[in-house]
Amino acid sequence: MMVKGVIKLLILSACSSGIAAFSRNPWTLCRDASQATTSLFATRRQAVSVMFHSASIANLLTLPQPSNAGEIGARITDAVTTSDLGVSVRRSIVQGAQTMDKIDKRWELFSDKYGLGAERSKQGSRPKPKIIPPLLPVNAAVATQILSVSDEIFCQLTKVSPSTLQSEIKTVQELVKPSFQRSGLEMGNRNGPVPLETGSQFDFASYVRFRVYNSFLIKNEVDFRAFQNDFEKKCGQRMLALLDPTFINEREGQNGDFSSKLEFVIRQNLREVETLTQTLYDNGLVAASEISPLDSEQLEDWVDDTSDLQITLSLDGDVTMQAQILLQEQGYNLIPSYSKYMIKQLILQRLPDKQQVMIEEYYMDTDYNSDPDLYEVKEVLLNIVLPSR
Repeated sequence: MMVKGVIKLLILSACSSGIAAFSRNPWTLCRDASQATTSLFATRRQAVSVMFHSASIANLLTLPQPSNAGEIGARITDAVTTSDLGVSVRRSIVQGAQTMDKIDKRWELFSDKYGLGAERSKQGSRPKPKIIPPLLPVNAAVATQILSVSDEIFCQLTKVSPSTLQSEIKTVQELVKPSFQRSGLEMGNRNGPVPLETGSQFDFASYVRFRVYNSFLIKNEVDFRAFQNDFEKKCGQRMLALLDPTFINEREGQNGDFSSKLEFVIRQNLREVETLTQTLYDNGLVAASEISPLDSEQLEDWVDDTSDLQITLSLDGDVTMQAQILLQEQGYNLIPSYSKYMIKQLILQRLPDKQQVMIEEYYMDTDYNSDPDLYEVKEVLLNIVLPSR
């Protein structure tokens, strides 16, 4: 009833305005209308804006509102949401949006391929794909020892018994094995242990172990930050000794003047990092690596303790890359970044005790492609920062 009353009031108001208008001189009416139009709608945008707001107000006045629509509103809602026509219209709208998205994606790929558009024409040529060599066969003895070191240090820091840990590892392995088999991973005998003969099998074994580690940490409410620092430090040192005992050197004490030899030390440590990456390659743990050159000015500022020192190191085809990504996607924070553990300890060698090193991993596709469906992680990029002291 209220809606009908409002409509009648609007109609009477319009009729009254029309009668009043036509009772005046027609030439005066035309002149006034022209002036009003010029002043009110100086631009087309203003005119459209006024029309839009007028239509919105009319809709608010005439359409039933949820609060007072009653039976009429309920019928309208039911017709839109549950009727065959309403469902069909809504489905068509969704399908239309999906079709437009596909068309837009194809046009974007086409434009990207041929460099169409003003902004693309300003850019340089597309970077060439980075050629990543295949991984060498994994050194099974080294891979087995790396897993054993991880288990030993985990039990040492958490007081979980080795038998309990191994039992849980076996349980989780049997639980997730079918999923990895469907993805093409060779598991050996159906009921036997998974062999460590390939990089993929080592990646799988690392995933299982670190998933178990994370579960124990959550279950036992371990202080993760403190545990992570100790675990990565001890693992890094032990794994360095495993690959080459000459890598291990004691850190200098914090008493003494290091400013005169800091530059020499950090350059030497980075050379040892390059030697380590070659050792990782030889054992089938990475496919290739590249470290950024030191910025002389930044290095000088870091030695003077006025700036941070930043280095990037790319590890192409890291053998445990898939395990790292999958664990993080599942919400776990402790991941099998064995290379990072060792690199951090090498960089810290012979530096003052108060010197810190922060390393963050970024997972990169080394081939440029505007199609997200073709995105494939091929590289772990380590961003290494040595803060000023």
